[in-house]
Amino acid sequence: MDSSVTTAELARLAAEPLPTINYWTRVGLLLVKERRGRKRLYDPESSLARSRKIRELQRSAYPLEQIRDMLDEDDRIRRARAETRPPA
Repeated sequence: MDSSVTTAELARLAAEPLPTINYWTRVGLLLVKERRGRKRLYDPESSLARSRKIRELQRSAYPLEQIRDMLDEDDRIRRARAETRPPA
């Protein structure tokens, strides 16, 4: 099973207009998992959560640059936690 979604599928899942997903990707708020030709593919779980967080922060009147900084900090914390977990 393919664990990726296209831009259009992510827009539908997130209930966001396709141009919004494209814009958020272009400005670095959404991360592309891989590219296949001209298609951008996203991780469905993390991209959906991220798009919801972006929208929530926008509704709280945060500017996009600050949202990007918050998401980047979340990513750094997540990576640090993953690196310090003991092996299973």
